[in-house]
Amino acid sequence: MSNPVMHFQLCAEDVDAMSVFYREVFGWRIEPRILTSVDAEVSGSYPTIDAEEGGIAGGITDRIPPKGGTVLVIEVDDIAATVERIVTHGGRTRFPESLPERMTLSAGDDDVPFAWLEFEDPEGNLVGLIRR
Repeated sequence: MSNPVMHFQLCAEDVDAMSVFYREVFGWRIEPRILTSVDAEVSGSYPTIDAEEGGIAGGITDRIPPKGGTVLVIEVDDIAATVERIVTHGGRTRFPESLPERMTLSAGDDDVPFAWLEFEDPEGNLVGLIRR
């Protein structure tokens, strides 16, 4: 499958309480990571959910989409070209306003660089794009 779903975000008013819930109920390993960006106003702690036994990695965010729920993140080779197709077919970008080029998720010495953007599909569902 091209452009696979490779990440998800659970949306929460209380990120810490949500982390405890999923850790206690499902035994998920949830670790705080530091999110930084040099070209988007995004930074802070981001609890990540480790992919174990073939699962999809995820995270918990306090940025609630208009319809609530879970955000799927799709991996693409070219975010700008994908955004062009999204807009052409009735979607719209949501956050950040412009394409970030360098973001980093860090845990100790393990830095993971990526570019990321959220969009709404024509029905208003929030979806993320990532390029690693």
